[in-house]
Amino acid sequence: MPLFQRKPRLRLMVDHSADWPLWLPDGMTTPDVLGLSEALTAGLAEWQAAFDAGFDPERGWRAAATRERHASLGEQLHQQLMQEVGRLYAVVLDDWPSAP
Repeated sequence: MPLFQRKPRLRLMVDHSADWPLWLPDGMTTPDVLGLSEALTAGLAEWQAAFDAGFDPERGWRAAATRERHASLGEQLHQQLMQEVGRLYAVVLDDWPSAP
């Protein structure tokens, strides 16, 4: 990739009932498209499922401990994504549900 060319942004972000917490500028993408490892794919599925189960759209997190686990796993997944695809994408963590 030439030095003057920007890497596309890959956003790590859960959303209500999304299949995957992976977003390119033109919309949601999948681990298969990105060529992610099985371990990272499993972690991403777990992160999205925990959000779907533990976050109420009107009231927020059902428990503070769930929010803390979600934030911690999001940081771990962000690091793993940067390791696996950081040479191709500008990987950004957008963990809006865990923000105060």
